[in-house]
This record gives sequence, structure tokens and C-alpha cells, in this order.
Amino acid sequence: MLVGQDFFATLTSAITATQTTIPLSNNTLVVATGNHTYLRLDDGTKAEIVKVTSVSSAGVVVERGALGTTPLSFVKGVCVKSEVGFKVICEMIAQGGCTASVACTPVSQGVASIPNAVIGKSWTGVVSYQNATSVAVIAKPTWATETISGSTVILQGTPPMGSVSQPIVVRGVGCNNSISLVNDKVVVCEQLGV
Repeated sequence: MLVGQDFFATLTSAITATQTTIPLSNNTLVVATGNHTYLRLDDGTKAEIVKVTSVSSAGVVVERGALGTTPLSFVKGVCVKSEVGFKVICEMIAQGGCTASVACTPVSQGVASIPNAVIGKSWTGVVSYQNATSVAVIAKPTWATETISGSTVILQGTPPMGSVSQPIVVRGVGCNNSISLVNDKVVVCEQLGV
């Protein structure tokens, strides 16, 4: 659902705290383009946020008491407007932003095990994600190779003489195009006693 930021309507009849179809004076601006949107019912003394799941000729079909608000009764003529608050924005980001098309668990923050490397010694680093549909290595040491297995990247190699610390950047992508980046670096040390 998409609601323009200037959406405004009023209730055309009173509603109870359990009613799930809300009759509005104007529901033509609520357009079915995704999962859902939020509206705020406000009579000046009390307010409730509802989650709009569909639109019908009788009004909008909602889940009551969304985002931690309490379901309330309202009289005819109460103001109904689009809700674009902090919690709504956080939910949109978690679901893949404005292009979200289905409810999902977004890709997790990547977990990296990037130990220091020693010149002339075999080295292995690992980056893994949960809920990733794909992973890609964006940057890695020139002396390292990559192996991708599911949502885990294994980097291996032996830094040659003259190697310096280099960045490691791995991107995980999840449903609804949610993205998580691991931005780290491998520190290259010289062998002791050489």
C-alpha cells in the first residue's frame, strides 16, 4: 500500500475498537502497490495508528492498534491521515525500503572473522550472513582467493613479501533487496625473527 504524504480523510461513520473495516470519506488515495501502509486516526484527545492491509468499496481493511497503539472507538468525522513516523520508517528499512514487495526477514548484519595475516604464512578469513539470498566480495587482498558457499565467504591466501594491510568488503543481499555490508581490513604483519 502506498499513501501520499498529504493523504487526509474523515470517518464517514462511527467505529468501535474492534472494527476492522473503516469507512473513509476518501480512500482513492490509498493505492495497492505493496504490503501495507499506516493511517492515524486522531480526534484531538486520543489517537490510534492502524495498519491498512487492503482497500474495498466499504473503506479500508485494517489491523487495529498498530505500532504499539491501543485500539479505540471513534465518532463520525474524526480526522484520518497518513502516518509516517520513526517506527514506520524503521519498518520500511527493515523490510527492504520503499521497494519492499513482501514481508520477510531481512539479511542479518554480517559476522566477520578477519585475523591478522603474516607475510609468508597461510591465512584464512570468513564472513557469513543469515537470511542472505546472495553474497559478493567487493574488495579483498590481491593475494587472497574467495570461495562462496551459501551465505558464507571464505578468503584464503598467503601474503607475499611487501604486502600491506588491505580492505575487505563483502555485501550480503536478502529479500526485498535488504543489504548488509561488512567493511573490514586484514592487517599484514612481518614474520618475527626474519
